[in-house]
Amino acid sequence: VLKSDNEETKKMMFMCRVFEEVAEKNDDWDQPQYRWLWVGAFINVICLLACSVCMFFLFILASADKGPKDIVFDSLGLAFLYNLDDIGGDLTLLDEEWDEDMVGDIYGGLADNSTVMERLEQERRSKLTPDNIYQVGEFFAIILLVALPVLYAFSNDITPVQPQAGEAEELKALKATVQNLGGWAKEHGWVP
Repeated sequence: VLKSDNEETKKMMFMCRVFEEVAEKNDDWDQPQYRWLWVGAFINVICLLACSVCMFFLFILASADKGPKDIVFDSLGLAFLYNLDDIGGDLTLLDEEWDEDMVGDIYGGLADNSTVMERLEQERRSKLTPDNIYQVGEFFAIILLVALPVLYAFSNDITPVQPQAGEAEELKALKATVQNLGGWAKEHGWVP
């Protein structure tokens, strides 16, 4: 998953660099905002790593009182969360706005001009770019790929802590307070 995101980010870096050159020549055009590529790469890597760690805890909690069906449903929920940010993901919010033909034509025109592509590739390799975040994420994903199953194998005896008698009452009171807040929000028109 990170490799495909890395490739997409490389392509976006090339396109941003081309748009940057166009913007330097035309005062009408705004400069591309590279910071969003950095933010997107960071969020993608953190989301994937967090989903991996959550799966570890999901297996521990599910083995205590849930069955395999709950593990499958919860893991599908985590996969859904990870895919939300993709343009062609589960919630396709940008399908009407994203013109893949135009973007493909621009990138195809660049690919035909090999000197521009080589120059842009050399610039990308010589600088720290958002696609480097994916390389760091791949490194940590490989570590988690080995570490989490080993950790799970040695943590079979872990069971969720059951609340004490006084804590159970506090938990019920907290749940009641949250439910009352939901009713208050509906009364004041904050939620439908």
